[in-house]
Amino acid sequence: LIAIATPYKLEETTSQGSPSLTILADNSTSMELFEMGVAEKLKEALSPYFPVNLRSIGHDTFSPIGDGILQNMQGDDNILLISDGQAIQGRGLTDIMLLSSLLNTSISTVNLKQEKKDASVTIQGPSQVIVKSEAVYGVKVNNIGNVNYNLEVTVDGNLAKTDSKGNFVWHFNPGFHRIKAILRTQDDHFEENNVFYKTVKAVPRPSVLFISQKPSPLVKAIQKTYTVT
Repeated sequence: LIAIATPYKLEETTSQGSPSLTILADNSTSMELFEMGVAEKLKEALSPYFPVNLRSIGHDTFSPIGDGILQNMQGDDNILLISDGQAIQGRGLTDIMLLSSLLNTSISTVNLKQEKKDASVTIQGPSQVIVKSEAVYGVKVNNIGNVNYNLEVTVDGNLAKTDSKGNFVWHFNPGFHRIKAILRTQDDHFEENNVFYKTVKAVPRPSVLFISQKPSPLVKAIQKTYTVT
């Protein structure tokens, strides 16, 4: 009867671990906007209490933050990431964080002090559209430090008018076209990210055969996008 009841008891024990820390310092160009030397100062301050390793990830405009974390994760360890989080290459940070939870790797970050101002611009939208159809594009300005700027967007040299959210609509003729967004700024640290180009290819309208027993309002709707017979 005792065996069938499957009795058990809980025991809780506490063991002293081996505390250590790996500091990953992002050395990509974008880090110039923030306080310099933070990684070295932290290593010097924490070394008297437990082992601290300082390693660098990224260089110039190459910033594979996710790959750098993956290469330094060992499981049951601690990582301190000093970065602006601008990971433009390599593995995504979301996947890396999920993996770190499975390996029991603790990843922390530092709230860095911004010392320089910078604004950048990007264009979001399709790279291939149908001729004469309504194509919507968004121009996004990333403004760090409240930089004063003027935005100019052109399509094949023709000025495009954006709304309050930075979106604009364009109808393209057949062939290839170039969209250009340029920021004219003051007190801007990086000038190379103030211009963004996007190439768009306009392809002929697909042909559609519409069959109906009687006239339909659907014809007018699909004629905006297709060549309708």
